[in-house]
Amino acid sequence: MQVLTLGLVGAIICLWFTFDAGTSIFIMLVMFLLVSYVANRVLLESSPAHFHDIDVDHDEDVTFDDEYEEDVVKSAPKRSHPGEKQSWNVPALHIRELVMPSTTSQLRKDTLQVGQELWPNSDTPVEIENEYFSGRILFLLKTEPRSPTWGQLFVGRRRLFWIQLQGKFKKQPQGIVYVGGEIPNKMKLGFFAKGLCRVLLSVINCLVVGLHNSFGRLYPGDVAAVDDEELPHLAFPLHSSVDEFICTPAGEDPPALGADGFMETREERAHRRSGKHPYEFNTHDTYSFSFFNFYLDFENWKVVNAPGVPDIHLAQFWGNMPLRIVSYSLAQPSPRHTRALKLYHFCFELTPPTSQLDSSFMRTAADVAAIDVDAEELEFLRDEQNAHTQLANELSCFVFTVPAWLEYFSTHDSAKGPGQRRVAYVFDILEYADSSRTRLKRHHVAIHGASQSHMPLTLANEHPTGDAFGKQFEFTVESKLESGAAIEKERVDMESRLVEISRDRIMATDTDGQNQWQRRSIAHLIAAKNQLKRLLTSPSTVLPYAPFFAARGLVANATQCHVVRMVRDSHWRNEWMILDTGKSKALRFFRMSSSTACVTIHVADILALSSAAALNLPATGNCNGMHWFQIETLARVHVVAVASYQEFEFWTSALAGEVDKVVADGKDVLARSVLGQPFRSIATTLGKVRHPKDVFAPTHDGRIMLNDRRIAARFGQHPSSTSTDLKRFADVCGIAEKALRMVLVLTKHPTVCLTSEVLTFLDMVSSLKRTVPLLASMQSAPPAAHRTAFFLNVYHILVLHGSFLELLPTIKPKLHWSSFYHGVSYDIAGMSLTPAEIDHAIVRASLCPLKPPFPAFVVPRFADDDPRSALKLPTADYRLDFALNCLTKSCVQVIAVFRGDDLDRQLDYICRVVLSTLMSTDSKRHVIYLPRICEWYHADFPGDDQVLSKVTTLASHLDGDIKRAVDALLSHPTKLSIKYLKYDYGYHNTIYLTGNE
Repeated sequence: MQVLTLGLVGAIICLWFTFDAGTSIFIMLVMFLLVSYVANRVLLESSPAHFHDIDVDHDEDVTFDDEYEEDVVKSAPKRSHPGEKQSWNVPALHIRELVMPSTTSQLRKDTLQVGQELWPNSDTPVEIENEYFSGRILFLLKTEPRSPTWGQLFVGRRRLFWIQLQGKFKKQPQGIVYVGGEIPNKMKLGFFAKGLCRVLLSVINCLVVGLHNSFGRLYPGDVAAVDDEELPHLAFPLHSSVDEFICTPAGEDPPALGADGFMETREERAHRRSGKHPYEFNTHDTYSFSFFNFYLDFENWKVVNAPGVPDIHLAQFWGNMPLRIVSYSLAQPSPRHTRALKLYHFCFELTPPTSQLDSSFMRTAADVAAIDVDAEELEFLRDEQNAHTQLANELSCFVFTVPAWLEYFSTHDSAKGPGQRRVAYVFDILEYADSSRTRLKRHHVAIHGASQSHMPLTLANEHPTGDAFGKQFEFTVESKLESGAAIEKERVDMESRLVEISRDRIMATDTDGQNQWQRRSIAHLIAAKNQLKRLLTSPSTVLPYAPFFAARGLVANATQCHVVRMVRDSHWRNEWMILDTGKSKALRFFRMSSSTACVTIHVADILALSSAAALNLPATGNCNGMHWFQIETLARVHVVAVASYQEFEFWTSALAGEVDKVVADGKDVLARSVLGQPFRSIATTLGKVRHPKDVFAPTHDGRIMLNDRRIAARFGQHPSSTSTDLKRFADVCGIAEKALRMVLVLTKHPTVCLTSEVLTFLDMVSSLKRTVPLLASMQSAPPAAHRTAFFLNVYHILVLHGSFLELLPTIKPKLHWSSFYHGVSYDIAGMSLTPAEIDHAIVRASLCPLKPPFPAFVVPRFADDDPRSALKLPTADYRLDFALNCLTKSCVQVIAVFRGDDLDRQLDYICRVVLSTLMSTDSKRHVIYLPRICEWYHADFPGDDQVLSKVTTLASHLDGDIKRAVDALLSHPTKLSIKYLKYDYGYHNTIYLTGNE
């Protein structure tokens, strides 16, 4: 059992790190070997198999080098007859070329015809030609005795076969040219063997660029027509996967076959094998390529040298079926590589040496295919269910989130240039003593690379088809400036899926019965849960700091160190922090491998230095040794971590000391001195360099994010329940109400409000980022009235906030309307929302779509797969049209602070205020004038399609003289005329709070 376990571990290591074409064939063989062993030796004899994880650093690009070994030179016997196969030609092994019929042939185009026979170790290259390719091949094997012609090529090398091929394409291939292995019929694998194959191939699919595989789909059992058949295969893109590749332009001499390599440089090989550069073959250049392998012994028809596994006959996998080494392209793009679409450039069929096929191997294969093991399978499933239940119980002791992703710096050899910015994820983990979660055992933070973090999702992926893997989880591993939004989306998706795995909510897509569902999903679930458990219990696999040898050039009069900085609540970054004590007196932060500072803080702008205790991060020992502190400025509170307590002491003392020097020097105005001054005077006092116009309006992902002064994330949140989540939501609603009252005061007195008061408001709206996720959960969501009140208040806070910062378009406002309402935003529960999105995609989501008032105005709607779509309010209440105040002069000058408990009365009141203020009449001309929005929102109002019916509904909200005037006109409908007032896109100077509070 230990030997088999070691064999499985060794095979997975090979799967993880090996990408070349020769080894790809070995991947397929060893995988089937291992699962066959498990099925035959373990299934009926021992406890259920468990998936063993491997400590692997996904940032390393390990390859199996062609290691040299001692080789005793033996003289080869002389050839007895030139036309007779010698021992080094392996007489028992038959290699035949299979050729597609030409387009003019009457034979079926998808039927391969037997061509010439190839001799292994032939004295000269063998000419091959078909309708698509013309060239020569050398099929070399390491034999005893050695080939007198080619034997020296294997001296000191472990490779067992070496195929060199050279030629030209006669017809230009369309799309990708593949190379790989296939067999002519389906393999007969048990349910567990096939399930484990799917798990392992899922791993390969995520790691290998362009890999295509199939277990086979044959007529009539799987497909309706012979043309739709798909043979079992494992194939790679030829250009990026072969071991050597040389393109020789027309008119030049290509390298000779039989040479000791084609002289491809290491840089050329690395560039080619990265798979990131599409390659197009042509018909005039000559292509020379080779691939070799040291696991497949074709002479003895065995798999050898597999870690921890004895030599195994290939008949264990597919009986006496031959193996084909093929290269092909597809006649047209297709997710399936069917017979009808394949255009073979070459195909060599290797038939096993029949004299060496042991009857015991054939009997074993037949028994595996034919044995009825239903009873054993059910017993196995029961054991696996127990294992799955045990894992589920262990995971129930954990509460975790993935609150942020980290851009870290890798200096491994596989990274480009001096290093590479890569993606990792931060796991905030609460581990309890038992599943009751009453006694906390440990709170810690772990950081894992993108590949490790997504591995449970890959292993849990289940599909309804028997041989295809459907959608694969794609994720970003390299961090770039333009990829931030995509990585953030992947983080949110990954967190929700990992929580589903931990809560056992991963459901199979097969509906053919419970037993079949269990058979197909149990292995995936166990593997996924086990990998998730490792993520939650293992130390961080990614260091949050760049390695010490990722050095940066020294800067005169400066002190520097590696730090982790919270760029945003959900984005951390590995950076250089440099304190310049020279003339500039500034603290600068640099992305790794960047010469331009991403953040510059003048020492005089530092308001305070403090610990980051408010974030509730775990103790240093449980936080990868990170010591966090905060640097507060007027516009931003920067949260930074250093690697040791000594550095923490040094940097806090050094920064405080530099501030004291600025005070003593007296040349620079301290930012703290303006806290008691009017906010609008900051720019004049500090100057435009230290206080640029957009300092309080930073841009993220193309939007101005107005509530990002402080990091609002809180770590170590205990298990939530509906009651606790509702309380948190009520607290956030209270913050929104206070913030709205405060911003109304700020906008009413913009020139006299103090800077300290504005900072208090900015910190208050930063807290809105902590809106609990249950807003997006309809099962435990707060009542609709409370959510409606919350978003009405947030909408008004946001537009008033923008107005206070003078972001409203005052010049030609109609033309620039869209830039403001689609440009400024708040972060609410980790989701970016603009005023237009809150208005039309959340508050009015259940009402009829607005007819845009002018062409430049775009009415946003959330797609179904947008996580923000869960925020839509279910209530279709036309009174909301009047409750939303966009501050223009065609709106009233008052805003209400809405409360969920009193929302219905407040909506009636605001409707009465708006309509009584904006509606008017002309009794002499029998005209009622309505606000323009009544035309835009015409379909929202109850009643029939007649305008008169709509006006009657609106009139019910009026009182006083205007109501009497409207009712009088409505009593003579034949004379009545309805007109809409012109919309004024200018903005009110002052907005007031309604008196009905």
